[in-house]
Amino acid sequence: MRRFWLPLLALLLAHPLVAHGAVSPKRAAAARAEASALWAAGQRHYAAGELAEAVQSFRRGFALDGRPEFLYAMGQAERKRGNCDRAIVHFKDYLRLARKASQRAAARLQIQRCEALVPPEPPTPPTPAKPPTPPVAEPPSLVSSRPAVLASAPSPAVDPAPSPRPPRDDDVRPTARRRWYRDLWGGLLLGLGVGALGGGGALVGVGSAAVDPLAYPTYGAYDEALSSRRALRTAGVVSLAVGGALVVGSVIRYVVAGRR
Repeated sequence: MRRFWLPLLALLLAHPLVAHGAVSPKRAAAARAEASALWAAGQRHYAAGELAEAVQSFRRGFALDGRPEFLYAMGQAERKRGNCDRAIVHFKDYLRLARKASQRAAARLQIQRCEALVPPEPPTPPTPAKPPTPPVAEPPSLVSSRPAVLASAPSPAVDPAPSPRPPRDDDVRPTARRRWYRDLWGGLLLGLGVGALGGGGALVGVGSAAVDPLAYPTYGAYDEALSSRRALRTAGVVSLAVGGALVVGSVIRYVVAGRR
């Protein structure tokens, strides 16, 4: 008998619920206090129209305390949010835990209100029966039904290919020549050449203008002005030469394009 009680006593003492207690009084009191704070926060959110936050507070409070009032409050918040399907679930859970008849009657009334707002699911249409597949008749054999006359019918005569003939003089038409003044490259060279000639002439004119020494306070400034005018004349002469070359090139291009 002693051998039987000793292992049983050791097992009971080793169980965590016996060794430490199912729930310590301090933890239970802290959980109830936190649940009460969450209940007050949920009521404030509900009054302010913050329904999602109210549902979150009530759900956390129910996880700590387990009072049915949290379920009813979650149902009311979800109903006001328009989530009647979720509200019905909360009201049904409250209906199973409520003790008073008046509380159960209030939950049934809320369930009826939500069920009137939830649209019923459309019935599933019946699957139409698949019509039977008609048997496919095999086509008659073409070899056996072909008349014997077709086998001996002569093949149609094929016309010989026409012999090619050399083209006559009146068949060859002269192609129209391209107009020389519409040549793109000739026009481009001419335009650049004319622009270079105009710019070079302007530079030569400005560089050849007389320089008044009295207009400059020092000789260095006067000498710098003379150097600038000489540089302008030199640039103008170069521009005139390039413009002349471009104009000559455009003339040559026009001549070549006109002969094509």
